[in-house]
Amino acid sequence: MHLDLYKALAGVIVGFVIGLTGMGGGALMTPTLVLLFGVNPGTAVSADVVTSLVLKPFGGGIHVMRRTVNWRLVQWLIVGRCRARSWVRTCSTTSSAATTHTR
Repeated sequence: MHLDLYKALAGVIVGFVIGLTGMGGGALMTPTLVLLFGVNPGTAVSADVVTSLVLKPFGGGIHVMRRTVNWRLVQWLIVGRCRARSWVRTCSTTSSAATTHTR
């Protein structure tokens, strides 16, 4: 396996900036991979998604253990998510039915 030191250094720098600012990694690392290293945008985005899939549960678990989760806010977010999901389903069903009738 080949380790590219420039990419590793970019990862360290981006990780440091993320730690200082709290900005999401996808907003910094994905453009860095695409613009500076010529990585395919789909590959760069999928790398960010896989990283999030692994790291976010750990971060959430730490917040739960430290009791820093606002559970009332979590309840409202779940309610909003469910309402938005039903709205999208309704709109997509209506939209697909309208396009079927026009053909």
